[in-house]
Amino acid sequence: MTTLEKGDALEPVLVDVGWRGPHGIGRYSHEILQRLSVPWTALSNPGTPGTPLNLLLPRQTSSRSWIYSPGYNAGLSKSRQAVTVHDLIHLESASKKYQGYYSAILKPAIKKAGLVFTVSETSRNAIHEWLADDSVEVVVATNGCSDEFSPARRRDAEQGYLLFVGNTKPHKNLTTLLKALALLRDVKLVAVTPNVDLVRRAAAALGVSDRVRVLSDVDDRDLAELYANAGATVVPSLIEGFGLPALESICSGTPVVYWRGCESVAEIVGRMGIACDAASSAEEWSDALSRVLANPPKVDPVLARYTHSWDASAQIVSQRLADLAR
Repeated sequence: MTTLEKGDALEPVLVDVGWRGPHGIGRYSHEILQRLSVPWTALSNPGTPGTPLNLLLPRQTSSRSWIYSPGYNAGLSKSRQAVTVHDLIHLESASKKYQGYYSAILKPAIKKAGLVFTVSETSRNAIHEWLADDSVEVVVATNGCSDEFSPARRRDAEQGYLLFVGNTKPHKNLTTLLKALALLRDVKLVAVTPNVDLVRRAAAALGVSDRVRVLSDVDDRDLAELYANAGATVVPSLIEGFGLPALESICSGTPVVYWRGCESVAEIVGRMGIACDAASSAEEWSDALSRVLANPPKVDPVLARYTHSWDASAQIVSQRLADLAR
């Protein structure tokens, strides 16, 4: 790999800018694209990522050009496409739509490019096994953490609540957290989620509505304060490509409770949290939650931020795109 130097003459890369929104890929897209140091132009695509119009419509006719996407969307195109596969969670479902897309469109596009980006060593290993092609380079450009998330957001008063950040898809394992909460007394949970009504109904069914505060559309400043003032962040996920809430929590000085089998989250947290051995044991989770509130493990925000940097990841992406565009 050559080194990207200022003033290098490169063909502009076409960049898919359609990944916007309050989700993990939206965050990744926003942070990486604003830091790209290669010449690029926005790719105007009909539809939104994940829709048939966006995925299936040919987007560029030149076989010499490159398209970069911070997400997993590829199209039927003569152009070579450097996509970012954050995880293979879609393949865990029985959805014929995703099974067909990954097999018929995404995998051939990746093999044609000879390269694919991802966000963790866990995902890199899974993608390598899925592709079964040693000629394809799987490049890790990890998530980073915004400077907004910092222990400086902590207020003097002890808050002691638990924090959950995420949606209600089955792999998020939120039901186990709510069942564990039902076994505890006087412990409160703040859930930041786009699925407000679903969480409220689930909390009501378990008799914990009075101890669950559900929020949505929370900006970074408010989210940073929620992390910094929580007693712990709970990430009960069964599988993640990365686990950004775990990183944001640690960078805020707050420990994480997680399932040991979720390898990508374990990569981030290590000893800066408490791991549960059983994914769905409400009793074990309630015990872990009690322990983390009573005796929180030491957290090193500086180390977490050093090992997960948006600047470093954007440089990795920029350098590889520069190599491709030459």
